[in-house]
Amino acid sequence: MREKTARNPYLIRDLFTLAICALAVCIICLLVDLLFLELRVTAQAVSDIVVALPAFFALCYGCVRIWGSGNKFAAALTVAVFVISLGVQLGFVLIQHRPLLPHDMGLLIDGIGMIRYIPMNIIRFFLKPIVISVIGMAVLSFLFWKIRHVFLAFHSSRLPILTPAALFAFGVIYYLLPNNAWHLINCPIILRIPLMTTSWFIRDNFVYRGPRDKPENLEIIKEPAARHIIFIVDESVGGKYLGINGYPSNTTPFLESMQGEFFNYGQCCSAANLSQNSNLVLVSGLTKNQLPDRNQAVMRQPSIFAYAKKAGFQTYYLDVQGYSRGNSIYPRDFADFTMQKIQAKHFFDRDIQSVVHLRNLIDQSEEPTFTYVLKAGIHYGYENKIPPAYYPDALPERGHVPELYHRAIRWTVDEFFTSLERAMRGKDVLVVYTSDHGQNFLGDGSAPHGAGQNAPIDQANVPLIIWPFSEKVRQAFEGCGGYVPEMRDRAWHFQFFPTLLQLFGYRSDDVVKRYGDGLFQKPPEKRFFVSGKLFDEFGKDYWETYLNDFRLN
Repeated sequence: MREKTARNPYLIRDLFTLAICALAVCIICLLVDLLFLELRVTAQAVSDIVVALPAFFALCYGCVRIWGSGNKFAAALTVAVFVISLGVQLGFVLIQHRPLLPHDMGLLIDGIGMIRYIPMNIIRFFLKPIVISVIGMAVLSFLFWKIRHVFLAFHSSRLPILTPAALFAFGVIYYLLPNNAWHLINCPIILRIPLMTTSWFIRDNFVYRGPRDKPENLEIIKEPAARHIIFIVDESVGGKYLGINGYPSNTTPFLESMQGEFFNYGQCCSAANLSQNSNLVLVSGLTKNQLPDRNQAVMRQPSIFAYAKKAGFQTYYLDVQGYSRGNSIYPRDFADFTMQKIQAKHFFDRDIQSVVHLRNLIDQSEEPTFTYVLKAGIHYGYENKIPPAYYPDALPERGHVPELYHRAIRWTVDEFFTSLERAMRGKDVLVVYTSDHGQNFLGDGSAPHGAGQNAPIDQANVPLIIWPFSEKVRQAFEGCGGYVPEMRDRAWHFQFFPTLLQLFGYRSDDVVKRYGDGLFQKPPEKRFFVSGKLFDEFGKDYWETYLNDFRLN
């Protein structure tokens, strides 16, 4: 006769012990976040940790059961999950100086298929976090080993499946929550990475991955405005913080001294407050009337590169940031351009190195070129975006704007244009410059950009400069329609695609009919920017924030 399994007489005590262990792991992971990511403890972060406690309970329970069962493979797998999770997070922090965001998982996952584009020197950044991860795992392993007796009375081999089941279940729950991305950010590291990965794979099922449509039959009626057209999309540069746009701090002295040489459109409204969404709009020509993009037109429409090639340009994508996949570029797009990456010993040198690369590209090219530059810019944190000589003696705040951000604009915008003007002076070059989104410094604890519903309008405040570097190009630009004074402080990202097409030589009437007004036409009557998901199959994470006035204050 089969003997009954002895019941654990201390079940309540042991469950309470395990719950305390789960809470301890939560606190340890939160401390790791605070130590390495410099995050602040907010009510949202605390609430998310409380919500995550059941999954942590299952995680601790599964670890104890697995290690207590003597299953070495399962134990090794558990250790690997922890080491990979912590290693990926800390490695990303060391490279980008910011937390890993949910959409960054797409970069890491798809990066496996783009391995030849990943510079080998990135590997060394992961050595330190991997060592830290192993040490952290050793400490937790010791803790679990000491309490391994807790569940030795249980003999069911099915119980350890609670761990992956709980992780998957919470991945689904977080995916279905409104504005789920920001809930995931507040989860502790050990749980965050598996949840982000699960959520990404669920979301990725709905993303169109096929080839883009062919360029539409728009008529080319004239020569391009310049032999070399460069479209520069900066990172996290707020238009209101440029001295040439009336900001009181002296952030752009060089540009102020050169104001007669370029056309300054002032403070422009971005398409979105998140890099990927804005870049997708700029690359695909998605119009305001196609939003919300339930049909994923942004992934299907012909790209700006396809139209440039049709107009006779050699096309290039210059990735200065190092993670273009997270910002609009997918492997299927590589047929329309030549991908080139900029590397430098220090992150703050990348933008200046890109100027050298652009000069060499133009000087050596026998054909007209169109180059889309994904500039490195000044994503938070700002510490690695400026050279040591630009560091202030102290770090005071001017209102709610960090002094480091002022210094970063001086370096990555003004000094960049100093180098660019020196390299392009007198050449047959036209530069269109903007940023993917702005920055918010309200001091209310909200993110600098990427907020969800009711996002601050400063997150959509970006600059717009068009610079013809020769008199010939200036006259050609005027021939396309030229600078429209009424467009000052009233431009919009949705006007950029049709503007570029007209600069390529396409007939204006055809372009406007298909893609709407450009910068050569009339200003938009109303402007808004998108926060949340640009295309969302469930329609729950898409918001539009309208501007009360044409000027962003």
